[in-house]
Amino acid sequence: MRIFGQTVSIGGPARSYRAGIVSDGSIVDIYTRAQGEAGLVDLETTTAMYEEDENCYGPGIVATEQLYESVDAITSLLVDELTNTPIGTRGTVDVSFDNGNSWAVGFAMGSTLTDFSGTSSDGGVYKLKLKFNLGSDYGTDVYVWTTTSALNEAKADFAGCGLTSAALCFGGYDTSAAIVSTTEKWSEGSWVTTSSLTNAIQALGGCGTVSSALSFAGHTGATVNHTNKWNGSTWATTTNLSEAKHTPAGCGTTSGALCFGGYITSAVNTTELWSGGSWSTTSSLTQSKRSLAGGGNADAALAWGGDTASGAYVTVTEIWNSLTWATTSSLIEGQQEMAGCGTTSAALTFGGADADYRDGVEIWSGSSWATTTSLNEAKYYNEGCGISTSALCFGGDSGSVVSTTEKWGHSGVQLGFAVNIN
Repeated sequence: MRIFGQTVSIGGPARSYRAGIVSDGSIVDIYTRAQGEAGLVDLETTTAMYEEDENCYGPGIVATEQLYESVDAITSLLVDELTNTPIGTRGTVDVSFDNGNSWAVGFAMGSTLTDFSGTSSDGGVYKLKLKFNLGSDYGTDVYVWTTTSALNEAKADFAGCGLTSAALCFGGYDTSAAIVSTTEKWSEGSWVTTSSLTNAIQALGGCGTVSSALSFAGHTGATVNHTNKWNGSTWATTTNLSEAKHTPAGCGTTSGALCFGGYITSAVNTTELWSGGSWSTTSSLTQSKRSLAGGGNADAALAWGGDTASGAYVTVTEIWNSLTWATTSSLIEGQQEMAGCGTTSAALTFGGADADYRDGVEIWSGSSWATTTSLNEAKYYNEGCGISTSALCFGGDSGSVVSTTEKWGHSGVQLGFAVNIN
């Protein structure tokens, strides 16, 4: 076998492969840059555009140069994508064993190919070439929700914070409607249970990171003004909010955070600012509302959705400039009890409820909202974290309490393709 000009014997008849990595007849990571490893991309035939910043190809054809040369016929061939996010509608693969003179077309990506009708060897030598036919899902501007590892405990009406690489989920109610204190940590694609909150609580606010977070307000059976601080391994009580409330929104870090809106005996418009050790009342929202969502930080924040004192679903979006709130472009659809994440320049809202559970998703461009790809499951009282281009949605209530986690990200080919030859 020949790899980058070096001959390696693996037993049996000599075979020649061209690839970045070869192991047990497997060629992997063959496209990790525009030219591919060792020049494996046929640039004359390839029509898909390569986005260097995103390290992926968009829709179109990605063709290979010759990958394999042997008198041994290939009896089994598996071609798969190497992606950070699975493809919603996968492409197909065309296969040639005679240096591109004839092709077997339309094999499904990710399936094992055993039917090679329509192909022939080139003078008794099999010379593998491939064409990947990539559909509209393979684009740097295409994002999808993908179901991933579930929470260990189904829950709703809790708080969460962090990023898609490391996140926290804390509090809420479970399938028996019991209020819980459990905390789960997301890392490397799965949830693990960790140290509990200091008390069972739902309808709370939260912000921060997986190593330093705040929990504030909520309902324990009574509306409370509690604040808990997470140090990366345990929760501890700290200075209370100025007023007891539940269903607020919040954003920021343990050194500077906001808590806004919520419910006392009716929806409120109050905003409190966390300075790192205590809360102080500051400029109010332009509208009283509860069950809203928010993103950003203590200096630049966004608040959207919720419901008013009269129970009307809210489309209003407000922006915070470190001193005051001002209204800006409204949501497309009024909603409450949804999740959200992001900043004043790029945000995401997903799930929630209007007259029914929602799977709707809207994305904020910095000046307006637009609808985008829906969640796989309609739910409310869900939670989320991340940024507008990489987010998590977890838990919630879809008529019953769920443990589902969905991940938002590019659907484009991120890492290349894998080819397994037998």
